[in-house]
Amino acid sequence: MSRCWPQFNHKVSIVITARNAGDHIEAAIRSLLEQTYEDFELLVVDDHSTDDTAQVVCRLAAEDSRIVCLSSPEPGRIPALNAAIAAARGCYLAIMDADDLADPHRLAMQVSYLDQHPNVVAVGSALSFIGPTEVLPISLAGRKISVKPERPRSSLGGWKMSVALVHATVMMRLSSVIAAGAYRPALIYQEDNDLFLRLEELGEIRNLPNVLHHYRQHANNTSRRHVIAQCAASRLALALAQRRRRGKRDFAYIHGRAAVWALLVLHSPATALGLVVEVAIEVVRRIRKRRSVLGMLRDRGQLKMPLHGQRLA
Repeated sequence: MSRCWPQFNHKVSIVITARNAGDHIEAAIRSLLEQTYEDFELLVVDDHSTDDTAQVVCRLAAEDSRIVCLSSPEPGRIPALNAAIAAARGCYLAIMDADDLADPHRLAMQVSYLDQHPNVVAVGSALSFIGPTEVLPISLAGRKISVKPERPRSSLGGWKMSVALVHATVMMRLSSVIAAGAYRPALIYQEDNDLFLRLEELGEIRNLPNVLHHYRQHANNTSRRHVIAQCAASRLALALAQRRRRGKRDFAYIHGRAAVWALLVLHSPATALGLVVEVAIEVVRRIRKRRSVLGMLRDRGQLKMPLHGQRLA
């Protein structure tokens, strides 16, 4: 049985970073307030929103003292995530997206798993895809479900990228996240998978087969708006992981994105060229996969939007 450090005030710190999430954030927060496990703090970091996101969070915080309102020191999800880590007082760190929904048993099941498996540094879960207006309770009958391997290992080679965990489903040991170096600005749009690759080097990672997270599909999903940048960051994260595991220098600990790419070209030009080709192939694959998911939701009447002319990058 693992023990938390004495300075932790809660077992779990849940982190939500939110930018212009006024349409969905109240539903996301309420899905966490209704958890069967109650020993948590909910850190909501406003990422310079221009809508009513901050006002909604402050109103809910007045109703429940477990909610902590924070402001990101600078624009961007990575500064917001790292600000939450600096403020966290929980033994475990759970991630939640501002537009998604959590199953009521999510925290209880993941806390129990980490308590019973001290060698595991992070645990995710299966997830379902929901439309822009769906609310709890969610029926899983006939729904698209994504299930990751129970004992995953990120693939560092081949044409098809494979990641071990889905960020929005994960609960991690805060001490391991800090030891790994938290989220790195050079890997923007893939800061989560970059972190998972580094966590794999500190301990084991797992996925529960249970659907504990409901991922909302809508026009403003980050993965739909930044496809090329996301794919490029994915390949860069894998290349840096390969370098670390070969005992070579990882430039992203102290350099920004442009400098990391430049150093990679300088030190490994063949690797850099191969990454460009792989990014192009991955962009095409992701666009095709996304159209398939959106088509399924539209056919079910959960997503009323055209499949053509969408903003994909």
